[in-house]
Amino acid sequence: MKKGFTIEMYIPKFDEYMFDDVQYELVGLAKNFMEEYVPMDTGDLRRSAIKLEDGVLYDTDYASHVYYMPSEGIEWTTPNTGSFWDKRMMADRKDQLKNELSNYINRRKDWV
Repeated sequence: MKKGFTIEMYIPKFDEYMFDDVQYELVGLAKNFMEEYVPMDTGDLRRSAIKLEDGVLYDTDYASHVYYMPSEGIEWTTPNTGSFWDKRMMADRKDQLKNELSNYINRRKDWV
């Protein structure tokens, strides 16, 4: 049984266009983009990331603790990392995520 912490990556405004493969692609892109924002001490938290249908599971006992840990006064061991790493990633790379997902959707049109 998984005992980690899942970050959901469903984007409601794409509802009418969301096919299973597009949602799965979104999760994969987000997982890859988030990696540099996930705090890294031993690397176990980053390596525990599992791509699910609707989110990314960080499968460690302490994932939710680190995710919700207040960043004030904490010196993270890796620059630009910290709590709420999905929100950090979205603030920095939202446009890139949207562009890559749009490119995927446009390529997908050729398959149908």
